Amino acid sequence: MNLLIMNKIVLFGSTLLFIYILSCSNDDVNLNSNISAYNDCCYAPDGEKITTENEYKSWLEVNKKNYKIPSEMSLILGGEIWIGSESGLANEKPVFQTEVQPFLMDKKMVTVAEFRDFIEETGYVTEAEKFGDGVVFDFKKSTWVLLPNATWDYPQGPLAEKANDNHPVTMLSYSDADEYLSWVDKRLPTEVEWEHAARGISLRDNPYSWGQELKENDSTYMANTWNGVFPIMNTIDDGYLTTSPVGTFGTNQFDLSDMGGNVWEWTSDWYRSYEDYNQPYIINPASQKVLRGGSFLCHTSYCHGYRVSARSYTPIDNSMFHIGFRGVKSIDYNVDKYK
Repeated sequence: MNLLIMNKIVLFGSTLLFIYILSCSNDDVNLNSNISAYNDCCYAPDGEKITTENEYKSWLEVNKKNYKIPSEMSLILGGEIWIGSESGLANEKPVFQTEVQPFLMDKKMVTVAEFRDFIEETGYVTEAEKFGDGVVFDFKKSTWVLLPNATWDYPQGPLAEKANDNHPVTMLSYSDADEYLSWVDKRLPTEVEWEHAARGISLRDNPYSWGQELKENDSTYMANTWNGVFPIMNTIDDGYLTTSPVGTFGTNQFDLSDMGGNVWEWTSDWYRSYEDYNQPYIINPASQKVLRGGSFLCHTSYCHGYRVSARSYTPIDNSMFHIGFRGVKSIDYNVDKYK
C-alpha cells in the first residue's frame, strides 16, 4: 500500500479518536471552580504586584516602551498560578500550582492574510497540500470527512468559497504553525501559558475567558460556538456557521480575543495527564499535542471546549478546518524582584 495512503488512514483514525474525545458528555461539568486561590495574581516583569485590570493598564502606560511591546501583542503578567478545574472533566484534574513568567502573546489568532504573506515570501507548502486533503465537518451529512484539496486557502475545498483574509487561518498542522511562527520570531504557547492568559487578572475562577455565561444579558453572544442541537441543527444565533473574523467577540482583561470559541489553538505541549505533568516525557508514535480554546463546533452537550480549563489533543500532522493558532514571545524580567 502507498505510504501516503497509509498515513492518511492513520491520520483519519486519529482524527476520529479526537472527535470521540470531544463527544464525551459534559453534563457533569460544574462551571464554578470554588478555588479562591485562582484569584491571587499577578506580577509585572519588574516584580510589581498587579491585582486588577486598572492596575495592569496603569502599569502598561508607564512601562510599555521599556519592554518594547509590539502593538499586536499583549504583555501577560507572571506569578504563582493554579491550572485545571476541580469541577471539570477528568483530564482537567488534579488542579495544580505552578509558576509562569511574564511573556508576550498575540492579541489575535494568526489570520489567513498573515499566513498568505508567509506563503508568498517563502514558498512554503503545508502538510495538507502534501497529503492532498484535510479533515472537514460535512454539515449536510452531520459527519466528518476527508475532503480532497482542502487547504488553508480553501478550508472547505476548492468548490467552496475562499477563506476570508480576516478569519483565523486553519487546515494547518503543528509543524505548519511552528514554521510560520519561526518566520515571525515567535513560538507557540505552552498550555499553561495559554490557560493563564485566558484567565485574565482578577476573578480568575470564571469558567470562560470573558466571564460566567456564554451570552451577556441573555442576548449578546461572547464567543463563536455551536448554537442549537449538535450535530443536526445549528441555528447560527451568534452569526457564524464556521469561523468568524478574529476579534469579533471582544477581549479579556489581557486584551486577548477568541480565547474561547472560533477555532481550537495549537500549543507546544505534548498531551499527558496532569498527574504526570512535571515528569519527563518520552515522545512516541502515539504522542499528540494539546489544543486549547474550543471552536465553532463546540456545544455544552458535546464539547464544552471553550472553557478556560478545557483540554483536547490531536496528532501533530492533523490538518482540520477548526484548528488555528497564535504566537507568543519570551521577555526579560527582573528575577530578584519577581522572586
